[in-house]
Amino acid sequence: MPSSAALQPSQPVALTTEQLTAYLARLRLPPTTSLLLPPDLPTLSLLHKAHYFSIPFETLSLHFDPHGGVETGRDHTRPPISPNLNDIYDKIVIRRRGGYCIEHNTLFIAALRKLGFNVRPALARAVRDGKWFGISHFIGLVHIPTPTDPTPTGPTPSSIHLIDVGYGYRGPVLPLPLSGLPQSHPSQGTNRITLHTSTTSYPGCEDDVFAAPGEWGVPDLYVMEHRANKSGAEWTQQYAFYTTPVTRTDIEMSNWYSCTHPAAVWVRGCTVKMHDEREGATVFYEGALKRYDARGEVVESREVARAEWRKLVEGEFGVRF
Repeated sequence: MPSSAALQPSQPVALTTEQLTAYLARLRLPPTTSLLLPPDLPTLSLLHKAHYFSIPFETLSLHFDPHGGVETGRDHTRPPISPNLNDIYDKIVIRRRGGYCIEHNTLFIAALRKLGFNVRPALARAVRDGKWFGISHFIGLVHIPTPTDPTPTGPTPSSIHLIDVGYGYRGPVLPLPLSGLPQSHPSQGTNRITLHTSTTSYPGCEDDVFAAPGEWGVPDLYVMEHRANKSGAEWTQQYAFYTTPVTRTDIEMSNWYSCTHPAAVWVRGCTVKMHDEREGATVFYEGALKRYDARGEVVESREVARAEWRKLVEGEFGVRF
């Protein structure tokens, strides 16, 4: 069963003033920054970019035991990654670790709520190599009113922004408006959101009895895409999502799958990723270390012996555990 802390209905949804100050310091922002941050798009962009480049994406909790040895055959009797805000705050801010999507974006959403943003969580369906997978990626949606909104609280695609500081490499550096306006960065590439209207099943899932072609159809959904900074690069789909609200139970179930199921990508491979504002990214996945340049090309690749993983993670990414 999930831990009692993970199921507490009264767990906090926003950071305290003290926690917000410490979080901003983790992002390498001045401690007085919180006094100068109105809930608007420039503030959202500032915080999103700072988080993206300051905190690593990592799944070390799934692959290393508390004593530092690489685990084999872990018994998942409870979620090894807690979705509780206080647990996440302690891990990322106090102990200066990283995390995966639910940890990054739960912390980010809690900071935004403290600053007065209108933000809510959402879940996304991963897309890899043209095949669509289960809904297991945690994201957020922020409404920032614009003059084109029909009412003060009635959002339009240009006033709703995807936030996602927990996707890792090829994720958005800046908030993405649902209207489709691309956002580019010189070392990370370009991201955009496209609206897909379809009456067929999910691509690549024709062998899934629950997604038989033409049987149910697919409602409109938004797709986050990425394009590398190089000539001839094509847009690649990263994940798809709806704007419908999700409940705490939805999030708990998604997290349970992502950190316990043998088929989940983060359970299958130990992962650490860190972005560089000038050079691209450094990615470690299951014994392979790769460095990407600003065009998304691999400029270094080497295998690391399993006994050296801990030393490499601490040296390359500054993560100690």
